[in-house]
Amino acid sequence: MAFISKIRENVGLVIGLIGLALVAFILTDLFQSSTSFMRAGGDIIGEVSGTEVKYQEFNELYQKGLAAEQKNATEITDDQRYAVLDRTWNQFVDDYINNHQYSSSGINISGREVLDMFTGPNPNQYVYQEFTRNGQAWDVNRVKQVLKNSQTNAELKSSLAVFEDFIVKQRKQEKFLNLLKGAMFASDNEALRKYNDENTKISFNFLSVNYGVLTDSLYKVTDEEIQKYINEHSKQYQNQLTATLKFVEIPKLPNQRDSIEALTYIENLIESFKNTKSNSSFIGAKSSEKFDTLYKAYGELEPKIQTLLEGVEKDSVIGPVFEDRKIRLVKITDIKSDSLLRIKLKHILITPKGMTPKDTADALAQAIDLSKKAASGDFNQLVAEFSDDGQTKYNGGDLGWYTRGKYKGEFDKKLDQSPIGKPSVIKSDQGFHVVVVLDKTSKLYQVGTVVRNIYAGSNTVRELFRRADKLKNALAEGRNFDETCKKAGIEVKTSQAISPSSHTVSNIKGTQQICAWAMDGKKGDISKVFETESSFILALIDVKTEKGTKTVEEARPLVEKKIMNEKKAVKIIEDLNKIKSKDLQQIKTAYKEGSAYVSNVKDADFSMAFIPGLGSEPKVLGTVCSLSKGQISKPIEGMNGVYIVQVTDVVKPSAPAGEAIAKIKETALSSKKSQITSKVPNGIKDQAEVKDLRYKFF
Repeated sequence: MAFISKIRENVGLVIGLIGLALVAFILTDLFQSSTSFMRAGGDIIGEVSGTEVKYQEFNELYQKGLAAEQKNATEITDDQRYAVLDRTWNQFVDDYINNHQYSSSGINISGREVLDMFTGPNPNQYVYQEFTRNGQAWDVNRVKQVLKNSQTNAELKSSLAVFEDFIVKQRKQEKFLNLLKGAMFASDNEALRKYNDENTKISFNFLSVNYGVLTDSLYKVTDEEIQKYINEHSKQYQNQLTATLKFVEIPKLPNQRDSIEALTYIENLIESFKNTKSNSSFIGAKSSEKFDTLYKAYGELEPKIQTLLEGVEKDSVIGPVFEDRKIRLVKITDIKSDSLLRIKLKHILITPKGMTPKDTADALAQAIDLSKKAASGDFNQLVAEFSDDGQTKYNGGDLGWYTRGKYKGEFDKKLDQSPIGKPSVIKSDQGFHVVVVLDKTSKLYQVGTVVRNIYAGSNTVRELFRRADKLKNALAEGRNFDETCKKAGIEVKTSQAISPSSHTVSNIKGTQQICAWAMDGKKGDISKVFETESSFILALIDVKTEKGTKTVEEARPLVEKKIMNEKKAVKIIEDLNKIKSKDLQQIKTAYKEGSAYVSNVKDADFSMAFIPGLGSEPKVLGTVCSLSKGQISKPIEGMNGVYIVQVTDVVKPSAPAGEAIAKIKETALSSKKSQITSKVPNGIKDQAEVKDLRYKFF
């Protein structure tokens, strides 16, 4: 039974739920609008809604997750390990929050109900899916037999326990959401208001004075004003704990001494490799790469090996061959013949221009003519001028070593019969090919290679560490990080914003310890020399943001323009109020010349998110919808400027029929219920105040 696999496939469907005590607050907010870390206690890995999470409690779940991952992989990578860590944490937080809410709401699943989900007349959807895999018919007796067998089969019992836990959580979630959905309703007045909002069309003229017409330098924003703004909107200006690093990476690259050592190792193997009768054992003992026992055609070998093997006999050893941080010896360990020819060729493809017999005949005639020209002319030029094969048109028609079956019909058979070097015409499902065979062979090669990686030896690694440590000591004297590293000839890099859930610095493997150090450090701290598998790293905390309300300095780029516009609005409104006219054109003329403009909007309605010509201006739209025909507003402080509006026409809809109101109510209720599922679950985490301290342990 693939119970655990099914759980993994559907884990995204398991939605976190919120408590009834929070429903009124959260629903109102969602539908009407679209702390320092704990340092004490060495075994505290986090906190959920004020309750501490102990390391041992969480680690047991994490180890189970790793064990499940290991069943499907021979080796777990760091990325997989961190993915399990994150999944386990998220599920732990969800379960804690949900179980608390279920308990306080009186929601539970009895043993009888669990059994009914397996064997009742309406089985749980996941149970049904599991027992109808591979086209099997639903058979409740088979389900009962599996449940019975689990009493004596420990592995099956364990799998069923995991599966049962999953469907119980799913059922509790379903009950809770249905409880919330049952509290939703839509009234006749609500439906009528929605109908009028969407169908009442209002046309209006407006005068606009954009904030940009006033010079920014005249409206300075003080620190006190920014602090006041932050205090009034504190929820909008919260920081999470983050750190941005400047760092240098000294890679563990081999030097000339290491290259000479690797070369000496390889050279000492040449004779013994040539004379050995057990190539597989020799390569297994001496090489960093396994022996590839497969026989390959010449064209299937690596291009570099192809060039080395030309004219070389069996048991010959070639090398040393230098590659990127590798030295290899290459030996033809065996050669045998195959029943199929391997053919290297180039071609010109001519496809018929249409579907008629004449089109086919014309294509054949052109191919024959080109084959004659190719016998004595420039083949590459003919390809570029006439070939319909876009992939080879600009490389001389080169197909390399041809893969049989690429072209249908008798192409392969005719190709075998084609002589080397002489153009011939062959038909395929794609048209007619002017083919020139460059080479043919039936030989298959078995090639063994002894590979020695050129890596930094222990002496080199010690030298690189001393270089990094010397740089650290220089920085400890208070020298500038950028200048000191530049003088040492090392590039300074900048990390991403590191958070408590980060596992790497700039995707460099093995840097989780640096992330943990950054979370506990302060701005300006210089790290110790951290060692990864591939490098030594030295870091500086360049920017550190603590969790909590933003400082004036942090908030200034975000709020300065808003406060400045508020000041400009006061000035613009003051100047507009001095103009006593009720005519927008006269107001425009009386205001500073060129600083205001007048325009109009036709058929606006209250449901609009954007007003044509104005953009997002909710205060303007709200004012327009509150005015009668002919009325002119007072100056309105908007998002982008100050406005005066005058309604020119109001077209109200006819009274809706009873069926229309019922339909609107139905739609509104359906929308509210869908929002229960899509929006409410995320609200709980905002209320739960989850503190994640995993970085201290993993």
